[in-house]
Amino acid sequence: MKTLTELSIVLTIPAIIFGFWGINVDVPFEKSSYGVFAVLIISVILSLICWFWMRRKTYL
Repeated sequence: MKTLTELSIVLTIPAIIFGFWGINVDVPFEKSSYGVFAVLIISVILSLICWFWMRRKTYL
């Protein structure tokens, strides 16, 4: 159960980022040909930071 909690918390971050990025308004990296990859890299980095922080604080 602890593993599922960890996965759901860490995977919520990319879901929120891609949810906001998918709204039909002007968003950063919209005109760039590498925009999807930039947003993907940002979401992975933020997820890893969250995971390492939670491990360090012994929440998980």
